[in-house]
Amino acid sequence: MRPSCGGVRKLAIAQVASIGALAYVMSFVKIPFPPLPYLVFDLGEIPVITLALTSSLQVGLAASIVYYGILNITGGFVPIGPLMKLIALASLLVGLYPIRSSLSRGRVAASFALASTARISIMTVANYVVIVILFPGFLSLATKSLSVFLNQRPLDPILLVMIFTAFFNLIHTVISFFPSIAAARLIRRR
Repeated sequence: MRPSCGGVRKLAIAQVASIGALAYVMSFVKIPFPPLPYLVFDLGEIPVITLALTSSLQVGLAASIVYYGILNITGGFVPIGPLMKLIALASLLVGLYPIRSSLSRGRVAASFALASTARISIMTVANYVVIVILFPGFLSLATKSLSVFLNQRPLDPILLVMIFTAFFNLIHTVISFFPSIAAARLIRRR
């Protein structure tokens, strides 16, 4: 027996709320990115992406908005930090479009390429806006961090910060994407 339309809607709401909360709890696992320690890897994206793969992109996006709301209440660097997380997660969800119906290797590879490109491009622009336009003091912090990490003063600090930011987003895509694919495959089998 199939659930009624109202039952499906209630299930989706329950999924969105619970996955948004789980994302928040999983975000407690934090790993700083040594070259730019204000950038932090976390596991909070995994349940949201898994939900998008096993339900729909709209439900995954709704869960990311719940996660964003929770971060605005409890997170750091509010509202910029939570907004950056929402933008990063939404851009990664764009990459899921090619595999919404199949988790075949070819589609996963194409989706990873699209997700990485979307996240890196969008987050590089977003970080440029935050670091250069909104909070220029961050550029000196980032430059100092990179100087220590590289053991030399960068010649073009903005360019180097953007390159390391792009590298961070590529790594974060790997951290979030592939565990989500594995979890979604398990869930789909059951």
